Parts: sequence; C-alpha cells; structure tokens
Amino acid sequence: MVTEISKEAAIAACEQVRAENRRRYLSAGHWQCWGCMKFGGDPEKRCMHTADGWGGCALINRRLSL
Repeated sequence: MVTEISKEAAIAACEQVRAENRRRYLSAGHWQCWGCMKFGGDPEKRCMHTADGWGGCALINRRLSL
C-alpha cells in the first residue's frame, strides 16, 4: 500500500535526498537517484510518482518515515 503525499512534499523530499546522495558515488542511493533523474527527469516520470498518486520512492519514504 502506498501512502500518498502531496506533489510539493514529494519534490522537496526528492531534492533533499538527491543533495545528500550527490557525492556518495559508491552508495546505492546515489545510483538510484542518478538513474531516476537520468531516465525520468520530469517529476511526473520519476520513481516518486505512481499510478496511484505521489507516494515517494524508497529513499523518500524512509526520509518521511512512511
């Protein structure tokens, strides 16, 4: 089950997670964020957006404790 959050909260949490993972080249989080931005780019196409709404990716959900 996906807990829906607002689009603005999802984008803000995504920016924070990406900023934390930006220089951690050997972490799985860095590569997850890199792939999400590389192949998604637009917030509507990123991992945080699903058919059910704005649920957040695993990193965002961990940050928001969902």
